Amino acid sequence: MAERAPVYEPAAARSALGIISTPIGTLDEIRAQGMDPEQVSCCHPRSPGVRGCPMWDSCRFGEPRRGAFKGQGPHYIGYYLKTSRSDGGRQVENLSACYNYVRVLQHREIYGHSMKAQRKDHELIRIIAQEGETIYVRRWERNAPDGGNKSNDITMRSWVEPMEVPHFPRPSESPAFTYEQQLSERERRRERAEEEDDMERFERVRSEMREGTTEATEADEQVLDMTETPPVAAVVSPKARNKA
Repeated sequence: MAERAPVYEPAAARSALGIISTPIGTLDEIRAQGMDPEQVSCCHPRSPGVRGCPMWDSCRFGEPRRGAFKGQGPHYIGYYLKTSRSDGGRQVENLSACYNYVRVLQHREIYGHSMKAQRKDHELIRIIAQEGETIYVRRWERNAPDGGNKSNDITMRSWVEPMEVPHFPRPSESPAFTYEQQLSERERRRERAEEEDDMERFERVRSEMREGTTEATEADEQVLDMTETPPVAAVVSPKARNKA
């Protein structure tokens, strides 16, 4: 079956809606924190009422040699990358969240293996470490002797150091996620309260006008215009009174 294309939304739209578009845990974990699975991505296939992970259909992290953690929540992984000979054959070990690896590197890994099988110049990408295991990363530091800021005064120093692939924080371990979702839920409650207040006011004004016991103010007209217009004979608006 063909893989379904991932769905992306503009960052501004996601922020305005209080959406967390990259998975932060399992479906059970986000529900346990009171988060809305329609708003918060999780390590789960998309389904009605569940935003899921945009990379789920392409994800191959269920395979044993890749960690076999698909469905258990997002993980960090370490990978090795060697560019093709035509690109200099440079090598690096680095860190990535699983969903970013699927989105950016997985197709390059597969294509590189295909080119290797055909004995063609190829890029090599390989997953080499899981959480708690060690990779070796290159660090860079900018040196400006005596505080100089001229381009010819600046040099770069690099070194290699071991780095443990960290644990991916779960929703209960990340106050930022919990706080953001709490604010979004509070705003949704305020919006629902405003809608309920408007509807209650609409019903009251419409009832009073049908009974001929009140005249419509400009504010009342705005409420009435949201849904339907009551019988014309029952409405005496300020604009109509002024014209008369």
